[in-house]
Amino acid sequence: MSLFENKYKPTSALDELKALIEDSIAVLERTNNQEEDLWVLKLLQARNNCYYFEEDLAEFICGDHKDFPYLKGWELEKFFSQLGFAVPSLTITRRIWVKNELLKLNINDIIKIIQYGLFEKRKFKQEFPEDFDDRIDNAEETFKTFINDCISSNQGTDLNKLLDLNINVELLFSNTIVSKDEEINTFLEQARQKFFDKNEKQIAVEKLWDAFERIKTYLNKDKKKGSTELVNTLNDKIISCDFEKEFIILSDIGNNNMIRHTETYKNKINDPNYLDYLFFRMLSLLNLCLKEIDRIEAQFKN
Repeated sequence: MSLFENKYKPTSALDELKALIEDSIAVLERTNNQEEDLWVLKLLQARNNCYYFEEDLAEFICGDHKDFPYLKGWELEKFFSQLGFAVPSLTITRRIWVKNELLKLNINDIIKIIQYGLFEKRKFKQEFPEDFDDRIDNAEETFKTFINDCISSNQGTDLNKLLDLNINVELLFSNTIVSKDEEINTFLEQARQKFFDKNEKQIAVEKLWDAFERIKTYLNKDKKKGSTELVNTLNDKIISCDFEKEFIILSDIGNNNMIRHTETYKNKINDPNYLDYLFFRMLSLLNLCLKEIDRIEAQFKN
C-alpha cells in the first residue's frame, strides 16, 4: 500500500461516492409508488436530512443502545457477511468500523440490513430470553423515533425535494400535517403507518375518515356548524371549487362504503388502487384544512 493510500484511503472515499450516486439513481428509478419505493424514499429522506444517520444506525447494530442486542467484534463481521457483504477485518472501534461500512452501502443495501439483520429475532432471544417480544417492540419504537428525528432534521440536503417527487409521497412523509388536537394527530399517524402495509390500507383509509369527522368539530362542537365554518375558510380561494360539496361527497363515500360503517350491505373496496385514491384525496383535504385552521388561529392571536 502506498503512502497516499494509507493517509487518504481513496478506496473508501470512492465506495462512499459510489453509494451516493447509487442512492440518487434509486430515487429516479422509484416512480411507481409501490411499497418498496416508499421504503427507499423514506429512508433516503432520513439519510439525506441527517448527518448522524449512519452513526446512530451503527449504534443500534453494535448493540451499544440498550434496546438492541450487543454484538462483539467477530459477531459484527459475521452480521455483515451473512447478509452478503464483504467487509474487512475489524481492527478499530466497533461503532466506527460499522459506521464506515454503512457509508459504503447504497440505500437498498441499508434496507436489507434493517429488514433482515437489525431485528433478527434470534439475537433478541439470546440477549433477552425472558422478555424478547417486549424488547423487540422497544427496539422498533426506538428505530421509528430515530427515522422521524432524522427526517425532521435540517442537517444535510433533502434530495427528495430537489428531485421534485410526487406530491403524494411528500404529503405522506410531511411532518407539517399536524394539529393541536392530539386525537387528530393520532389518527393521521396511524393512517400513515398502516398505509405502508398493503394488507392494512383499508384501515389507513378508515383512520383518515376518523380524522375528517373529528376535524368537523374543531372550530365548533356542533358538527354541522363546525363544518360550515371550516368550509367558509376554504371557499373562494379556487374558482369553480366548492368545498361544501367536497365535504358532502367525502362524507357520503365514508357512510356508503365500508369505511365509516361495517354493515353487511355496505360496499367493500377491495382494489388497492381505489384505496390509494381515497387515501390521498382525503389526506390532501385534511392537510389544507389544518393549514387554514393554523392561519385563522394565528390571525386571532394577533
